[in-house]
Amino acid sequence: MKKALIIAAALFAVGALLFGAGAVMAKGDWSVMNIETGLVKIDLTGSDSAGDAFRYTCHAEGMERIIIDAINADVTVRYGDGDEIGILSDSAEGVEVTQSVDGTLSVTQKKKADFTLFMIDFGRNAREIIVLLPSGFAPALTVSTVSGDVEIEAAALGDTKLVTTSGDISVPSLSCRSFSAKTVSGEIELGAVTADSLDLSTTSGDVDFDLVAASGGVHLSSVSGDITGGLSGGREDYTVSVSTVSGDTRLTSGGQGPIPLSAGTVSGDIDVRFEE
Repeated sequence: MKKALIIAAALFAVGALLFGAGAVMAKGDWSVMNIETGLVKIDLTGSDSAGDAFRYTCHAEGMERIIIDAINADVTVRYGDGDEIGILSDSAEGVEVTQSVDGTLSVTQKKKADFTLFMIDFGRNAREIIVLLPSGFAPALTVSTVSGDVEIEAAALGDTKLVTTSGDISVPSLSCRSFSAKTVSGEIELGAVTADSLDLSTTSGDVDFDLVAASGGVHLSSVSGDITGGLSGGREDYTVSVSTVSGDTRLTSGGQGPIPLSAGTVSGDIDVRFEE
């Protein structure tokens, strides 16, 4: 009995030490880290050192493509206040940035040990990656994540490719050359997107878009997810090809318009309207 009490007391003492150390690190604030999204100021709640954060800046001139490869970190691309590209993250050890001579900027999330003890997060695994672009700068962009969400708030880009497994994709408004969004179980939500060509693909996640315009062609594909949205122009502007197994669709194949539109589903529904 005494031996059990001694062991329990020892464990309690160790827990108290860890708890106290965490309190010192967090300065009394147990909230999740957050980032002020400017290039100058980084505010990390829950850390006593800006060294726990990651910040990288580089010139936009000569940069033609940005590639972001994440695991479970949420990725946001938007405009910053400066004239340089800024990369911010809540983990100094969890993100790696490289530049190549061909004008490619690569941002990679590195998987680090991540665990919580007594409500204290001891992980160094990045939970957020923010890319800040200079206003008017429109590089090609490729983003891939496993479970992290992707949000694009830039107004103009080059060729844009977004891929997730279970993360959601959100694009409120965008003008780009080509646009491709693919997910397995995540949702795809688009506002007004204009591109030369547009490709939306999902397995079980739903796809919803307000109004898209793609003069070079539109491809919509689903297995069991629903696809709902509006296409710019009238029905006569499209040549439509529709395939479905058990899903419902309001589209019918046919037409001789200049814009090819293909829509396919297995069991999901397709509800696409034309808006002139």
